[in-house]
Amino acid sequence: MRKVTKTSLLRIVLFAAVLLLIVILPFRIPCTIKTIGQVHPVREWSVVLASDGQLSTYLWNNQSGLAEKVTVTQLQRGDAVNFQLHPAVLNAPAVSAGDTIALLDSPDLAQAMAVKKGQLASAVAALQVALSGEKAPLVEEARQQVEQALLEAEEQKKIADRLAHLHARNLVSIQEYELALAKQRVYASNIGMARARLASVETGVKPEEVHWIRAQIANLEEENRVLEKKAAGYVLLAPISGIRMQHYASDTLVTIAEGDSFIITMPVKATERALISLAGTVRIRSSDRMASAYGRVVSINPMLQLLNGEQVFWVVAKIEHSSGLVPGLFARCEISCPPLSKLQFLRRFLQ
Repeated sequence: MRKVTKTSLLRIVLFAAVLLLIVILPFRIPCTIKTIGQVHPVREWSVVLASDGQLSTYLWNNQSGLAEKVTVTQLQRGDAVNFQLHPAVLNAPAVSAGDTIALLDSPDLAQAMAVKKGQLASAVAALQVALSGEKAPLVEEARQQVEQALLEAEEQKKIADRLAHLHARNLVSIQEYELALAKQRVYASNIGMARARLASVETGVKPEEVHWIRAQIANLEEENRVLEKKAAGYVLLAPISGIRMQHYASDTLVTIAEGDSFIITMPVKATERALISLAGTVRIRSSDRMASAYGRVVSINPMLQLLNGEQVFWVVAKIEHSSGLVPGLFARCEISCPPLSKLQFLRRFLQ
């Protein structure tokens, strides 16, 4: 039997002591998860033309995984629409929010707008003619007739009042007095007739006809607003500032990606899901060490996927400090996790 030396015995005692200290002392073990992630812009804006002539724009938020804004423009069947990128976009790699990216030229829409504007101008002119009434000389003549009728009625009223006093004193006959009263009523009716003629020559048309013309104008104005809104949709403005991305899909006309705000998506094994927490730090470094960054975990997709024959879930981190990053870059990532207890570390080690 082999004899245990003092040196071997000392090593066994030291190992046992270290093992005992590890078990007894209340400390936790640092934990990191290493994986490969891909850099994406936080937001992307794309213009897509479908085979049925439907033009759509999508403002996609890669951080939240949601579409912030979607617009759809249905082009008219048979309308020869010309899509043209703005020359400034073709000559510049970056754009600013609000810049004109592309223009859609539709002859049918331009013709429809011209027709509606012409109809609106005609209706407005018709209303002006209706409200202006007859010619100015006729209006002036009618006003003078009203004034004449008022004067005659006033004069006849004075005569009738004077005859009434004389009749009370039996100085005039009853026939003469009644004749004066009849003339007074005739002159009073002449005032109404003169005023009616003045109103007729001032308006020129019936109030119902004026109301119909105004309703027609309101309808044409609403149709013009609809056409102008549609024409505004044919001018594509960039909703974000960023860089123009190269796309080779035939249905994608242009894509703008934010160039100063990035996220990184990282696959993590399903067995390590419990180790990651929100707001955990992430260290990012490219394989050639030309790009590096730091970020924080902002979301964890709970849905599992199969990657290289292994179940994984996806972790999204918002990059806060970066150098040399570009969209699409694959980089090595280290996700800092909360420290593990000795038992958790052992279980992870044995997996």
